[in-house]
Amino acid sequence: MASVSGTFPSPLSPFSDFQNFPPNQKVVNPALMMDANLPCSAFTDDICHQQREQMGSLVSKCCNKGIYLTDVCIPGKCSNSTTQLCCFQKFLQAKYSCCNDATQDEGAPKMTNKFNKCCHNLFITDDPCCPEAAAKKYWSTAYEVCMPTVTVDFSPVKFEVHFTEGVRVIDLSVDRQWEFNCTYGVKQPQFAYLPSDHVIPADLIRGLGN
Repeated sequence: MASVSGTFPSPLSPFSDFQNFPPNQKVVNPALMMDANLPCSAFTDDICHQQREQMGSLVSKCCNKGIYLTDVCIPGKCSNSTTQLCCFQKFLQAKYSCCNDATQDEGAPKMTNKFNKCCHNLFITDDPCCPEAAAKKYWSTAYEVCMPTVTVDFSPVKFEVHFTEGVRVIDLSVDRQWEFNCTYGVKQPQFAYLPSDHVIPADLIRGLGN
């Protein structure tokens, strides 16, 4: 079982050497071979993370969440102590998906919370590695980050994942998967999606009332 430690700031503030192959033999990308034999449902976050570790940015078409910081965020690997890391990864995955959703640009420009609601609905789900209660609390303080024109510098963040065999450090100044721009949604003026059943800190409520 893994555990995570580290400071998380406020959100607002070639696979192998193929030289020995016969000269006319076609080299098949391992990711494409896997795609041919497995349904996309088999590509869990840990599989996609392993592909990214082995092949850099070249991963299976089934790994479409975009952000794969760790392989611990699946049932059986995650725990209460990895919730912070898993919610962080899932939050970024939600934004990445909405940023690449062409429906965000449908219709004439108008005030909408469509993008933020897209993020919310992908982020807050029945997920044992980022439980709904934890996700709702996180959303109440981080929702503004999930806007198409908002960028946050996460480079100071480091997560330490503790295993029985040692510690793995996820350094976001090195692993910069979080550094992406939105393709869709930027043309629409956006406002926040904050369902009434979510936990909102008192200081945030006071701020919204000013």
